Amino acid sequence: MILGTKIKNGDLDLVSSGTIVINSKNPTSITLTDDGDPIELIIKFDYSESKEPNSVIRNGGANITEILLTNFRDPIGVVSSIPWPIGYAFNRELLFLYQISSHFDERFDKESQIKVMNYSFYLGKEVTNG
Repeated sequence: MILGTKIKNGDLDLVSSGTIVINSKNPTSITLTDDGDPIELIIKFDYSESKEPNSVIRNGGANITEILLTNFRDPIGVVSSIPWPIGYAFNRELLFLYQISSHFDERFDKESQIKVMNYSFYLGKEVTNG
């Protein structure tokens, strides 16, 4: 017997989700695969003088997307409010939802770089090339 699970959220198909504990000093790589070329997602954390969290998507090359998360320091967590379009994968829109929290309150422990990240990647509408 082959057992499988498919999860949909509205029109979106869940392709990967999980929880990881990471050292935010180092980039974290998540690779999505199917029968074609893999898609590599590189998550990096940065800090600036600004107090507000900020998220930026950058093209890291062929089949590589970099996600830069700045000022994600809140011990309660920072949560994406809607599925965030980050590119295309497997001829469909690729969307990202997350909740990220600091393991320790960095207001008191500036050396803490441990984060807990809950993530979900969804595939949306099919993409046509013209």
